[in-house]
Amino acid sequence: MGAPSRPPANGFVAAARKVYHPVGISKGYNFVLWFIFGGAFLGFILARLPYLDFYGVFCRPDGGTATLGALPGECYFYLHFDRYKVGVMLHLAGILPAGLLPCLQFTPVVRYRALLLHRVGGWLAILLSVVGIAGALMIAAARLRRRPRGPDRHGRHGHRVSGLLALGRDQHRASPDRGASQVDAASMVLLWTDVLIKCDSSSPQQAGAIITMRIILITAANITAPLGGYYTAMPCVKVAFTVQSDEQTLRDNPACAPYFNGTSPDQWTMITANFNGTDVAQIAAALDMTAGMAL
Repeated sequence: MGAPSRPPANGFVAAARKVYHPVGISKGYNFVLWFIFGGAFLGFILARLPYLDFYGVFCRPDGGTATLGALPGECYFYLHFDRYKVGVMLHLAGILPAGLLPCLQFTPVVRYRALLLHRVGGWLAILLSVVGIAGALMIAAARLRRRPRGPDRHGRHGHRVSGLLALGRDQHRASPDRGASQVDAASMVLLWTDVLIKCDSSSPQQAGAIITMRIILITAANITAPLGGYYTAMPCVKVAFTVQSDEQTLRDNPACAPYFNGTSPDQWTMITANFNGTDVAQIAAALDMTAGMAL
């Protein structure tokens, strides 16, 4: 964290240096990158801290109509199966607090002037991220066993691979023979960020890639909506939970009749994928259809 070797070119540069020098940044372009990517990551995590209120925010009583919380229909599995519930609670309790720490780790003044805080924060971030990854793997493993068929199987495998890769990276970075000094900003960059740019198919997905995934997911869902002709299979029980009306579910999906009369409790139906529509089940179908590709 050295002082700049050249005097400021103009008054704007001089004023800017008064802003970014106190946080330990010596170059203006480094401050821009730190502010954009660090700010985006911090904002994403802060916006999702309310998810720690599992029943009040993440899985609200209004089910799929919630604008803040889980994706439409997902809370059916979280509320009705203990393994899903434990897994998602572990994931939220671990990954959200852990996501705040890299913002601290990325600040150079902390690394240079508060080395103990920097190292403790690094170890704590790794510990919390392991808890969060373990919860995510519980969800993915349970879904693959309980729902072996369906359009989202490739996405579940992708989540498992991403989680295992991140878990391996955690273990590698936390290896005792590497020394405490290795838990530094480089470790946090490798573990938490994808620089908001999607990796190619051969690269491990880092935790920060969730932001990029959301952008691709919503973009793809919006692109497929006007094209039409896209459908995805969905369990009738999930459709009914998402729509919050058995009558509407049966009216819009006659194939679910065996589910409602009890002859086929595991009955599935085809749902039109339409992210721009008013049917919550169709919005959920659009997100389910594009989730694997976005990952």
